[in-house]
Amino acid sequence: MEIAAAGMMLALTTIIVGSWRAGKDPSMLWASSLISTSMLLNIDYLYTLTDTSLGGHNWVDLAANLLLLLGVYFLVRGIIRGASSLEYSKQTFESWARCAMQAVCLCVVLLFVCFMEVPLTSAQFMKDYGDQGGVALYSAVQYAFIGASMASAAVTCFRFRKFWTATLYRRAFTAVGSGCYLALLLSLIIILMDWTHYLGHLDAVAMLSLVYPWLHSASFFFLCTGLSFPPAVRRLREWLEPVDTQKVTDLLYPTWKLAVQGNALITLNTQVLTRKRGWELARLHRMVIEVHDCMAMDTSMRARLGPERLKSLTQAAEYLDKLSKRPR
Repeated sequence: MEIAAAGMMLALTTIIVGSWRAGKDPSMLWASSLISTSMLLNIDYLYTLTDTSLGGHNWVDLAANLLLLLGVYFLVRGIIRGASSLEYSKQTFESWARCAMQAVCLCVVLLFVCFMEVPLTSAQFMKDYGDQGGVALYSAVQYAFIGASMASAAVTCFRFRKFWTATLYRRAFTAVGSGCYLALLLSLIIILMDWTHYLGHLDAVAMLSLVYPWLHSASFFFLCTGLSFPPAVRRLREWLEPVDTQKVTDLLYPTWKLAVQGNALITLNTQVLTRKRGWELARLHRMVIEVHDCMAMDTSMRARLGPERLKSLTQAAEYLDKLSKRPR
């Protein structure tokens, strides 16, 4: 289960890094990196190996949980910044979430250091030490913060989803919101498991543990799918866009060539176009403008071009219009 979660988070991190642009909000990059590291540390073999090398007092569990708390803070901050169009919503969340995250981290460290006896490395930490009140509180405090943060993100996603005109983002925020609700339910299940274990109701713990892996996997699946879908699609479009643009340009070229004959003052000079990202679109845009300029200057141009060439001009204009409305 931890391996699957770590794999999904690493895939998300790879997609975010691959689609990264200067000036973008780094919240999601921080979130995916921190949560990926936390999930990797929770893999039994890595946990045992790392903790044993540090002296065997389950310090790795504390480190992994602190990384998870920080990752959840950045994750929810990124979701709310992306989903909400209202500045006060972002500021309100960030003001209370930052203070809450710091308070929870401090509380978790104090509980671990002062109120827990966990002398031996255990890859099944809660199962082995969950009968201690300090351990139960240690886990419950973390998941109370995670649950509250996820609830806030879920409400924001579904509240502002309808304002997104792009189907890509509506579907992405639906998946993310669903993942947040599942994470909230998972947090509640974990808190119940913590306290039923502490109270000695092991049968209840066994029943709840049947639901836990399914909720854990489903919440990570929906969150990672929703968060990776927009950047992955954007990246794929960036790869395919030059090819599609070239096809439209090739169809328009005979029309443009005929239109600019004898109109040297407005003929496209490709030397002034810098060969950088998006230059194909700039060239196509100039060709469309020049054909329209030629038709405006020469009233007989439309008749000389004919229906087929005018059709290629219309297709090129519609292609540019579609790209201008596409989410970037």
